[in-house]
This record gives sequence, C-alpha cells and structure tokens, in this order.
Amino acid sequence: RVSSIIARTDLLDGHAGMAEVDGQIAAELDLHAGAWSAERLRDMVDRIVFRQDPDAVREARRRAVNDRRVWTTPKP
Repeated sequence: RVSSIIARTDLLDGHAGMAEVDGQIAAELDLHAGAWSAERLRDMVDRIVFRQDPDAVREARRRAVNDRRVWTTPKP
C-alpha cells in the first residue's frame, strides 16, 4: 500500500504542502486502523491531495487514462 500512496502523491514532489499532505494521510491511517481496500486508500489519498493541489489529481487521472493499453495476440 505504501507504493500506492507514493504513486498518488508523486505529482506533489517539491510542493510546499507536501509535509501537510503526509501528515493528513498518516492521521487518516491512524484514525481508521485496519485493512484498507485499494479503492478506499486511493480515494482517501486523492481527496487529501486534491485539497492541496486539485490539478495534481486531475493530472494523475489524465495520465492513467492515457497510459491504458490493450494487447492481443492471435492463437496459432
């Protein structure tokens, strides 16, 4: 899950509010101890990042959509 959090906050690298984002994420994880689904974790991190920099979340989603690919190979 740590790699998921890092990936979702990557666009804030060098942002002045990064320490605050890290603190808010840690507080959420402490407040709601237990298992986090991938979707719930993603939504929580995106919500916190969105408060600091809405464009970062939009950019992350744009990249995800643009990087979707499908490959197929015919069966012999």
